Amino acid sequence: MTASSREPEAPETEQSKRRLPKGELEWHEYRDSRSVVVRESLIHRYMPFARMLAAKAYARRIDLDADFGDYLQYAIVGLIESVDRFSPDQGVKFETFAGLRIGGSILNGLEHESDRHEQIATRRRLLKERRTSITEGVAKSSGDDPLVRLAEVAIGLAIAFTLEGTGMFADDERADRDSVYEHVELKQLSDRMISLLPRLSENEQFVIRSHYFLHKTFDEVGRDLGLSKGRISQIHSSALKSLRDLASVRSISFLG
Repeated sequence: MTASSREPEAPETEQSKRRLPKGELEWHEYRDSRSVVVRESLIHRYMPFARMLAAKAYARRIDLDADFGDYLQYAIVGLIESVDRFSPDQGVKFETFAGLRIGGSILNGLEHESDRHEQIATRRRLLKERRTSITEGVAKSSGDDPLVRLAEVAIGLAIAFTLEGTGMFADDERADRDSVYEHVELKQLSDRMISLLPRLSENEQFVIRSHYFLHKTFDEVGRDLGLSKGRISQIHSSALKSLRDLASVRSISFLG
């Protein structure tokens, strides 16, 4: 019988499967059944492999912000994806197939984490500048009554919070506690503030748009205008006061 006339090989039988090594047999079982139990067994079996790759990546780390737990978490994500996509018919060892996926999962996860940390750090810097600007502006314009000062600061912070809703990146903590009603109310207040911006002075408009819409620090805005950081802080405080007067927002209670 010639090679061309040979009959095709018979499909795998249960008997032939039983002759496979235990580790390989498990892969064939998962391929055929997609059993949750077998899947969990495979993930558990290769968990030390994922941990080893996470440890190697952690040892080579440059960014010191993330701890080993982050590396391991992303390695496990890559491991699970690899288990779900691997087939024993591919002709390669699982470790070879999964190694690249786990390494890629670690890198992608750390990149996302780095972006998130950078956003949080940027927002904290901007919030600190706003509070200082508002507090110092109130101290110069208000009397000695501490209750009056506190009220003025609260109003300034409320306006800043409203402006932040017009262009600032999302704050997970705030989003978690916002109700649908509060979101709509904030959007309406934001739209109102935007409509009032053209009535501010040119410098006030520039500072507000740069700081709240473009997320620039007072130093960066100062370089754009050729002014000091302190002067930008004064313009910021003045702009918020002008918006307060224009909108008559003394009744704002959107602070919680």
